[in-house]
Amino acid sequence: MKTSFVLLSFLILISVCSCNNTSGPSIDDTVTLAPGEYSGTYTCIHDFGSEHEKTATCTTEFQLWNDWYYVKEMSYLCPPRSSGECRTTSATISFTDHTIHHDDFDHTLIIDGTYDYSFDKLNLELSQIDTVTTDTTHIRKYIYRLKLASAYY
Repeated sequence: MKTSFVLLSFLILISVCSCNNTSGPSIDDTVTLAPGEYSGTYTCIHDFGSEHEKTATCTTEFQLWNDWYYVKEMSYLCPPRSSGECRTTSATISFTDHTIHHDDFDHTLIIDGTYDYSFDKLNLELSQIDTVTTDTTHIRKYIYRLKLASAYY
């Protein structure tokens, strides 16, 4: 109960603070990711590029505003809920997760780190390839395919 209250308070604080600036994360002053609510799919590909490749896909909701993001957990850990800071360049977006998580799941599923992205003013695709072990035998690819559902203008 206390964790839920702290999380809810944190999200309310972020929402209130973000109302002052609606410019959204800017990229090279030529392209701006639209701040708003996105919905779509999250896909995790285990053993990417191998003959044992396995894919798991689920629906997700994603909010983006003023250098902050929030990923809603739609089904258990697919994807895990996450929120924190994001920074963009012309080709990448970096996420820094600030959510408190429990220990009984694979933390590599959390959106964190640097993702390549493409954006066409309506559709946003994020992807990241992650080497789970140092011997590069277990490579994972994470893909978010999202559509802007409502913009924060």
